[in-house]
Amino acid sequence: MAVAGFVSRPGNHRGIPLATRSLKVRFFASLTDHVGANVLTLDIEPQTTVSALWASLADRHPGLADLSYKPMVACDLEYAEWNQLLDDVEEVAFLPPVSGG
Repeated sequence: MAVAGFVSRPGNHRGIPLATRSLKVRFFASLTDHVGANVLTLDIEPQTTVSALWASLADRHPGLADLSYKPMVACDLEYAEWNQLLDDVEEVAFLPPVSGG
């Protein structure tokens, strides 16, 4: 399954194979309820950003699109920005906001 609006066909419009690769995506707390899993392994194409990944996930899991907040994101165990490219990232994690006292 290709993500982030990418096609899951064997090649691009010129018949050249697309260079997809696997990415592990983790969800925490209430986000797992919306996705139905705490980990997914998805195929992504080069130049995919966190934002594009999230948009594709929200298309597949409408509960994510209905959230009243934007989750925090981490790439390879470090907090990241939504415009982060995922080319060299092995794992993305989405976390709901946390509060403490």
